[in-house]
Amino acid sequence: MVLDEEAQARADVWKCAFGFIKSRVTRIAAELKIPDIVKNHGGPISVSDLSAAVDVPADELYRIMRFLIHHRIFKKAERPESKVSDDVVYYTHTPLSLLLTMDNVGPLMLLQGGSDRMSMGIMKVLKTRNRPDCKTPNGEDTWGDPGYATKEFTDSMACHARVATSAIIQNCPEAFRGIGTLVDVGGRHGMAIAMLIKAFPWIKGITFDLPEIVAKAPPVDGVQFVGGSMFETIPKADAIMLMVRVNDQYYLNTRDNYLCTS
Repeated sequence: MVLDEEAQARADVWKCAFGFIKSRVTRIAAELKIPDIVKNHGGPISVSDLSAAVDVPADELYRIMRFLIHHRIFKKAERPESKVSDDVVYYTHTPLSLLLTMDNVGPLMLLQGGSDRMSMGIMKVLKTRNRPDCKTPNGEDTWGDPGYATKEFTDSMACHARVATSAIIQNCPEAFRGIGTLVDVGGRHGMAIAMLIKAFPWIKGITFDLPEIVAKAPPVDGVQFVGGSMFETIPKADAIMLMVRVNDQYYLNTRDNYLCTS
């Protein structure tokens, strides 16, 4: 499919916004020496064997490898006939992954792929499943701030909601047929839900976010703000929307930018 100039521009701007993810994940792979391990294994390596070699739980490692396969840095392989194992996922190298070994350009990737501080935080998440210990210059725990209260964060989320919701309204109006109530989980100040109920006025909109967030939200016509934690309960509705999922798995788990109906 050939994109027109405007559609290509929209695709390119998202690549600019999220382009750091590829280099950051590739750096993590190089830091874990995954290219070297796969190369030296002498054949396809299973996810469990690779997990043991890098000391990262298999489920987290699987997501990293899936990302790297998507970008053609590694590729899946068939299970060797001589291998007796319950594993069904095996990996092998590519010409690109061979360039990322420590005797090739791997050390350069460690320098160019992101800061040591950021890498340490991600590695802590991978190996311990605990959140990284991120501190501000004043010593405050940035992960402990439930408001993510910076103006930059609020403006960024509103911008994303505006662009993504416009595309949803234009391209997926049928998804909202039969929906009487819609709850936007992590909806912050209601940008997305306000646009949706304007486009589909039969919908009752609920914005659900942390109490500290909704307490500062300005009133929005037709939108009910509810405070709470998605890990405890979610307001009852015909459909749930998750615009962006962000949690202690860091950006490696930032995946679903789509409307989810139930």
